[in-house]
Amino acid sequence: MPTRRTTPLARILGLLALLALAAAVLVAPARAAAPSAPTGVTVLDEGNSNVLVLWGPIPAAPDVASFAIDRAWNGGAFGQIGSSPATSTGYIDNDFPLTGTVVYRVRALNAAGESSAPGVAAPFVVPALPAGARTLAVSLTASTATVGTPLDLAVAAPADATVRWSFGDDSGWSLGASTSHTFARPGTYVIAVRVEHVGADRIPELGYAQQVVDVQLPAPPPLAVASDLAASTTRRGIVLTWTNPAVSRATSLQLVRVNGTRRSVQVVRALALGQTRYVDTTARRGVRYRYTLVATDGTSFAFSNEVVVTRR
Repeated sequence: MPTRRTTPLARILGLLALLALAAAVLVAPARAAAPSAPTGVTVLDEGNSNVLVLWGPIPAAPDVASFAIDRAWNGGAFGQIGSSPATSTGYIDNDFPLTGTVVYRVRALNAAGESSAPGVAAPFVVPALPAGARTLAVSLTASTATVGTPLDLAVAAPADATVRWSFGDDSGWSLGASTSHTFARPGTYVIAVRVEHVGADRIPELGYAQQVVDVQLPAPPPLAVASDLAASTTRRGIVLTWTNPAVSRATSLQLVRVNGTRRSVQVVRALALGQTRYVDTTARRGVRYRYTLVATDGTSFAFSNEVVVTRR
């Protein structure tokens, strides 16, 4: 069976890949250990629409940078409703549902963002509505969001109602029947809206809705490289031109040249990412060359079309 020979271009690109991988391994930071789970998580009804979530003692090791407080409603999914500093052992929730059963849990986070297992409180039955008050139907739909992209929200409510929004990320409240919110960090958060209104008969009306929202990082851009590499010859040398892609996650761009006579491969030049033209003055007259652009993000590669040209 004939042996398949590796081309010079394949060899040099393989070497580039190995070097990039080795560099990535050397500079990769060590992952921090996750903190221990908080213990003693309990819930107290403080009245005046306030619920106090308590935990303690603070986990001793590894280090704790903050606590994340999550809430689930009527058997639904957990989502973050807020956070507390590392020295805290309590959190006040004043945006809990009007009816039903809620479950709170607390997670310890270290400086690297590693999360502990949650400490979970016993289910908490929401206190009854104030005497004489009635519920107001409110609905909310928002399932996903992207970090850095505004999320538009709206709720149907009487024109003279007070509408208050919370987003679970410690950004404070927003008022009004419609709002827009931008999340700064990925995670699973509870968006809650509370509506207060006084009916024509002077009876208070209260409405509430919440939605657990998965906030994701934006999709990374593709690793792209020019596809229109072109070559021409002048008295100065071989002129190479191309158009860079509009979006690419490439961190470096190189021009690779293959000597068509000797089959030797060399990286002619490390190029600037925004560069669109290069003149190869080292090409010899009468020699046939093949050129390719190679873009890399440090771990993978993208290749342009190949052009073949002989310097006159």
